[in-house]
Amino acid sequence: MSVKKTVIIVTICIFHIISYSQNLYKEYEIAKQEYKNNDLEISQKRVEKILNEFDDYKEANVLYFKILYQNKEMFKLKKIFEKISNYEDDLKREIYEFLLDQNDILRLEMIYELIENKENIKESFTKKLYENKKYNMILQKYQNEKYIALIEKDKSEADENYYASLENIKKNKPKKSIELLKIAIKKYPINYRYYFKLAQLYADNKNYKIAEMNFKKALEIIKKDEIYLNLFRLYIKTNEREKLYTIAKNIISFPEVQNELQKKYKNYTQEEKVKVLKKENNMIYISNENFGKLEIGNTYFLEKKKEKIIDEITGEKLLDIKEKIAKIRVIDKKEKITILYILNEYKNINMLDNYIIY
Repeated sequence: MSVKKTVIIVTICIFHIISYSQNLYKEYEIAKQEYKNNDLEISQKRVEKILNEFDDYKEANVLYFKILYQNKEMFKLKKIFEKISNYEDDLKREIYEFLLDQNDILRLEMIYELIENKENIKESFTKKLYENKKYNMILQKYQNEKYIALIEKDKSEADENYYASLENIKKNKPKKSIELLKIAIKKYPINYRYYFKLAQLYADNKNYKIAEMNFKKALEIIKKDEIYLNLFRLYIKTNEREKLYTIAKNIISFPEVQNELQKKYKNYTQEEKVKVLKKENNMIYISNENFGKLEIGNTYFLEKKKEKIIDEITGEKLLDIKEKIAKIRVIDKKEKITILYILNEYKNINMLDNYIIY
């Protein structure tokens, strides 16, 4: 092949490459405008077409990330994020600015950690953490004197409200105390004592659901025996057996807990084992030998022993933990057989297993 022909072929190839690149860029610019116009579906299809032809088009991948985020396509988003994590800082900063606007702290921190030169974004990042009350992140990982001072100020103001709430408890003003504790939590939401005291007040007022929620929030901050113990007492009042047993595992060494579990155990030791003789459609048949006391129309639970709670020191069995298998209702009684209708079957009923009716 002559030199002239080779030059012509190379020139044609270069021309095609330039033309191809220009077309991709043109499509990318159109997709970007569609995204700005909030035509997300159209923009996504166009970007996907671009990436099918050239999957390492970096700017297109950055745009694709934004579109997928807005469309809540999180599975695809994860893959694109992994790809972007290897890009240059300026492209990663574009994602950072986007996530900053979205107030997505989790992903914002991830991209922040990936940016090598953080000098120009430290302030905006710490400010966003402060605005979202992520005080522990600032105090423990992203220390900044300015925001640590602001946090200390918030803590001081929150403590004032907390101690004022204690004074109002002494004056028998629970509503005012609750109001002050809510202000304290809003100001400084990482002190478990605020949630703990608020939970106690709600429990005292028999508002058990909100009390439980606040005890659990306190546990999210710190695992302490006093919180578990108060939750244990709450579940005794609400007679929520399964929750009671779950919490008991964390404070099993407390005599109060052991005594309460022993009481519960005594209440249930009289329960007799039954076998399901037959299961047909939504009905089960059991013998009246042990359970002739069941009344037509009454609703019961079919339960099965799951595990035992043992005193680690003495080896004494404190309680059998049971799991609910089905909710059942007595619909008929024969001389030797009781027929029950299955209202809800939580686990498969096996005719080989021993059950308890409660």
